[in-house]
Amino acid sequence: MENTLDPVAGSIFQLVGGFHDRHRQLTEEVTIRKPAESGWTIKEIVGHLIDSAANNHQRITRLQLVAELHFPSYENEKWLAAEKWNALAWEDILGLFLSYNLFLVHLIRSVSPENLNHRWFGRDRFGERVYTLEEMIVDYRKHLQEHLDQIETLLKEFRGDD
Repeated sequence: MENTLDPVAGSIFQLVGGFHDRHRQLTEEVTIRKPAESGWTIKEIVGHLIDSAANNHQRITRLQLVAELHFPSYENEKWLAAEKWNALAWEDILGLFLSYNLFLVHLIRSVSPENLNHRWFGRDRFGERVYTLEEMIVDYRKHLQEHLDQIETLLKEFRGDD
């Protein structure tokens, strides 16, 4: 039986693999440059995406074991301040980002269809919410895309592209 989330998993695989391949040669100087409007460096954005992968790893796994899950919220600014992503080597951050997301692709492809309506009660970037497991996985892919697009925009700005 085919997993209905295979296209989402495949899309995540393409996004992270392509990002890794295109940006593994970025310099430390570029990856720690503070943009004017967003405040996060490229390392911090990717660190945030690693946090998102870690949180979603827990949620996806736990929601296959229980029908309802109350999970702590993610306070991104506090996490980023504690984790100090800019002090780590870009190569290490990028490798962790790729590896964690490839594991999530595997995990998503392994989700049993009968668990897709299990619900997570929590707080995300939109406030208090209830997500089904399926909605959460689809939203993770969207969130990933938004931040990878943000990085592409920053790189264009750094190069002075229009």
